[in-house]
Amino acid sequence: MIKKVLGVAASVCLAISATLMIVSAESKFPYEYTIENILARYQLFVENDAEITCHTVGAVAIGGTGEIDTWGDGQISPSYINHIKSAGNFNGGFWLTGEFASFKNTKVYYATADEGVDVSKFEMNPGYIEFDEAFANIQAESNQMAADAYIVTLNDCTFTEAEYEYDVLTLDLSKHSDFNVPCSVLDKVDYIDFVGVEGIDQLATQNYSVSITGVAMDDIELNFGYTAPGAQKGVRINGEPLANNNSFKNIAESKEDGQMNLSGMTLIWNFPDAASELTFSFLGGHVVAPNAHVSLVGGEARTSGHYEGNVIADSLFTNSEGHFFCYYDLSTVDWSSEEDSSSNESSESSSEEDSSSDESSESSSQEDSSSDESSESSSEEDSSSDESSESSSEEDSSSDESSESSSEEDSSSDESSES
Repeated sequence: MIKKVLGVAASVCLAISATLMIVSAESKFPYEYTIENILARYQLFVENDAEITCHTVGAVAIGGTGEIDTWGDGQISPSYINHIKSAGNFNGGFWLTGEFASFKNTKVYYATADEGVDVSKFEMNPGYIEFDEAFANIQAESNQMAADAYIVTLNDCTFTEAEYEYDVLTLDLSKHSDFNVPCSVLDKVDYIDFVGVEGIDQLATQNYSVSITGVAMDDIELNFGYTAPGAQKGVRINGEPLANNNSFKNIAESKEDGQMNLSGMTLIWNFPDAASELTFSFLGGHVVAPNAHVSLVGGEARTSGHYEGNVIADSLFTNSEGHFFCYYDLSTVDWSSEEDSSSNESSESSSEEDSSSDESSESSSQEDSSSDESSESSSEEDSSSDESSESSSEEDSSSDESSESSSEEDSSSDESSES
């Protein structure tokens, strides 16, 4: 009886172990937390709360409470929302077809949700993303990006007293790829103008970065569309706003009317020390602001608009349509095989442990059978006390059976050891 209980207990433990192995292998973000990896996989990556009131094409990762409208047409990694306050339609990557079909991802993970939120198509998976670890890595990279960049001075600015002309900070991409703009310099100009670049395709895809530093608690507003001088600083390329036909919607290989680009958009706006509110109108490029609240809006009136790029932030609000522009060129990378490999390893592990569980169960059955045979043998000895020769014969037989049973137990023990 004791052997039987132990055998069952062992089987149960192995089954639980197999289940835990599957959860462990599948429940965590399987890649290194780097700025590039995150900007390649997520439209919005937010450590705390996010309010998203307009269509968002890519996947989202929200470490706090999330309110989200329709999203996920171009999702290539699982979305994760720690607590879902509200959720619109999830479109499960249905724009990903043809050469990009293997990147389609249909999963949404969450930890908790408000009563009444339909989570029937989502999976409970708390802790899928380790936000503390992710943002520690992001902060270190963000600091280094700024430290490695050319530090802009007032000598890079053009100031004028003429009417209808404006003070401009010129970033010459023929001289530098990465710029560090002190907030004290930015405060003195009306526009940032990229020069030394042929057009938006080069600006968007050649690994440029602009770090704005010394921000602390100062609020910053950048407008990539048409804007008059004021609180919002304009962003231009060769003197022209990044708007209409000059917006990133029109760079090569954009799909779905400019709402998705999977060919590698690499311009980064980096804010390593901003702990304030950063507002972007018609954003072009990615934003890295690990300590800031980011707002994505449609101009000075804060009406809805659109943006091309992905955002890493402490918290976020957007009423603009988010167009997913992947940091990597997906035609040159394949991380789906890595995920498949992880899944296969998990399945193989599960199969092996299930097999060992079956062997353990068979071992338990053999032990029970041998125990029953021993009992029958004992019973036969008692009932045949007057027939000594038959008794002796039966004892020999039961002894043989006991030996066989012992052999079986040894065999099952070997099987157990092999498993």
